[in-house]
Amino acid sequence: MSLPLDHVDNVESTEADSNSNKIMEWNQDLADQVSFIGIDTKQKSNTVPSATAASTGPFHLTYDKETSILKLIHTNTDTDDKQVIDRIHVHDIIGAKIEFCLGFEMERENEDDDRSKKGKAQRATERVEATEQTIRRQLLDGDTCDKCHSNDDVTGTAMESLSSSVAYLIIYAYPKAIPKHGIFRQLKDYLFPSRSQSSNNDHGDDDRSEKEEEAQWGPRYAHHRRYKLANLEDFKQARELLQNVHHISGLQSAHTPTAKKYLVVVNPMSGTKKGRQIYESTVKNMLMESNVDHEVLVTDHAGHARERMNINQHIKKDNDKDKEEDQHKDSQEDISKYNGVIMVGGDGTLAEIMQGLKERSDYNELLEEKLTFGVVGGGTMNGLVSSLLYAKKEKFNPLESMFLICRGRSSKMDLSFYETESKTYTAFLTFSWALVADSDIESECIRFMGPLRTDIWAVWRMIFLRKYRATFSYLPPENIHEIGEHNKIPTEEQTMKHFPKWKEDIPSNWKTIEGDFVVFWPSQVSHPGAPLLSSPHSRIDDGVFQVLIMRQPVSRLDLVNVFLSLENGGHVNHPKVEFIKCVAFRLDPADPKMSINDLDGEVVQAGKIQARVIPGKMNIFA
Repeated sequence: MSLPLDHVDNVESTEADSNSNKIMEWNQDLADQVSFIGIDTKQKSNTVPSATAASTGPFHLTYDKETSILKLIHTNTDTDDKQVIDRIHVHDIIGAKIEFCLGFEMERENEDDDRSKKGKAQRATERVEATEQTIRRQLLDGDTCDKCHSNDDVTGTAMESLSSSVAYLIIYAYPKAIPKHGIFRQLKDYLFPSRSQSSNNDHGDDDRSEKEEEAQWGPRYAHHRRYKLANLEDFKQARELLQNVHHISGLQSAHTPTAKKYLVVVNPMSGTKKGRQIYESTVKNMLMESNVDHEVLVTDHAGHARERMNINQHIKKDNDKDKEEDQHKDSQEDISKYNGVIMVGGDGTLAEIMQGLKERSDYNELLEEKLTFGVVGGGTMNGLVSSLLYAKKEKFNPLESMFLICRGRSSKMDLSFYETESKTYTAFLTFSWALVADSDIESECIRFMGPLRTDIWAVWRMIFLRKYRATFSYLPPENIHEIGEHNKIPTEEQTMKHFPKWKEDIPSNWKTIEGDFVVFWPSQVSHPGAPLLSSPHSRIDDGVFQVLIMRQPVSRLDLVNVFLSLENGGHVNHPKVEFIKCVAFRLDPADPKMSINDLDGEVVQAGKIQARVIPGKMNIFA
């Protein structure tokens, strides 16, 4: 019985194309040489390319640089009219590849052959692999079945298969959903169309020109394209066209000859305990689509991620103790061999990884040069990922986080150095003291209620309000005279010149506030946790703390109004709210037992504490 076999293989070369670095602009002449004859719409997406009378082709790709739209067009040979069949905003693309499908029939197996089905499957697999290698060689050399003749069985089968095979250009895109309006808005748009609606533009569903409309876009969704290549003789040109698509999309694979490799750390117990599900359904698929190799670590005990950061860093002793465990560790690559670390979990997962890296001798090199970090929210609070998505105007969900990671854009991110009487800490989110810290830490006893626990405890603390007396001293960035320009971010070295030792008095260029505080909340990010927008003006790379303070006298009604407006940032305009921008500060409570020092959601040593910004210390996908 003959077995029809269709096998799909990615033939995108791992070697750098000799012309890829020469491609600086979209090559329309090249695009006109590559024709497509069909659109495969069997995708899991909310929309499909436009159905038209010209749906059988031929089609060609064209690029509008002004609108950043990649279009699939059909040209009427009689009237020379061009019809747009499909549109893709290039900033929605995370990957592209060329894929070909082989079509051939296996030879008839002897019905009396008593060999197992497993043996047949093995022979079929070996034959397919040999055929693939032959076809790949012929396609990349520019040869076709009409030019190749061989008595070799494999080559003959390959050429016969090639004559009945097809190739596709596949583009992986994740556009934002079209905003949905109520019946009254739809009626208004119909009766009084806006200028953008009535004008003849080519933005289509991906038009991002209206700022007021941009804020209403929905979450991203998968809308991939699969364009069938009209002629396999155009295969080499199609590969060059693929490089063009990479370039205009801003994908790093268009210029990077070496493949990237990430370590994905999944915390299955974080937050809602959906880390493994998020990896399987979203993270793994999108990394594959963006052509990024990765390995995954699913943590199974506290401190596992920290331990993984140190594997192969230290020389093991020559003994038989834990030999099996050491052999397992030997099979895992040192973290310095990766290009990035992706965390599926909460802020605590990143904090644990940072602790592990800090124990290494190459800590600074890894953070500043070798590694780029990505976070996919799977924790309870998810402060960092909420801040990253807010800055890019993206919705909060794992797909949006992976979209930023797969796009490959990275930004420098500030860290901070904290010092108490006998300990030092590195942080990346917020520090809190007084009402906010009490609400966060004391509510751990009702952690089962999720993020709602802090709201409940905050109400309790407002009813039984405490007095928090302290001295707050800070260094404004403009008081560092070495900067020269007031809008320039101070370097770490410049800040350290004005940063006192813990027991020293503050320098003369610092400012001091003494009084009764109700809220004391320095931030380096906009969100301490989802969905709290406590510091709307904070950016991960602005080089400063934004310190939110509220001082007595303040009424309970004022506190309620401020806390209720934290989700939309409306508290910034409240008369009792102050924001102070600084590059370093010191907080000296009158009574160390009065409140809790809460750093990135963890309790640190009580009493006097001082901190400074470490600007641009690490790289993060953003």
